[in-house]
Amino acid sequence: MNLSKEDIKHIADLSRLKIEDEKLEMYRGHLVSILGYVEKLTEVDTNGVAEFVSVFSSVNVWRRDEAKPCDLSERDSVIKSFPRRQGALLEVPAVFEGRVE
Repeated sequence: MNLSKEDIKHIADLSRLKIEDEKLEMYRGHLVSILGYVEKLTEVDTNGVAEFVSVFSSVNVWRRDEAKPCDLSERDSVIKSFPRRQGALLEVPAVFEGRVE
């Protein structure tokens, strides 16, 4: 697979990664190597092989989403260190393009 430096810049942008120009060639090499390996995997005959989702049991391992109290000084420290905030509300970048909500 051949990827240009522009392809790497685009992938980095989609991933919200900032890559310095002098490191583009290194990342291009890494990504070409990874994609080459994935391409080899597509050649493996998987006919008759049952689908496999996880090596773990299919029991839901998610914990409940519960607020946990913390020391007020720790809370204030986190809030103060956040780059974009309004009072105790912390603003994070939109995940989807074109959305600002």
